[in-house]
Amino acid sequence: MAVLISVSEYDRLTAGRTDFLGALVDFRARNDLAVLDLGDVFDDTRDRSPGREVDCG
Repeated sequence: MAVLISVSEYDRLTAGRTDFLGALVDFRARNDLAVLDLGDVFDDTRDRSPGREVDCG
């Protein structure tokens, strides 16, 4: 689905917004991550096992 709007309307709707990278950089600049003591929030998000064996023969 698509919505057509004018460039000026798009500019008005997106004014003051930032992209994810910009928001992350701003967050890191404003906050000391060591002080927040978040730990490693991604510890349990990845399976560290070596995976399955593949027969290449």
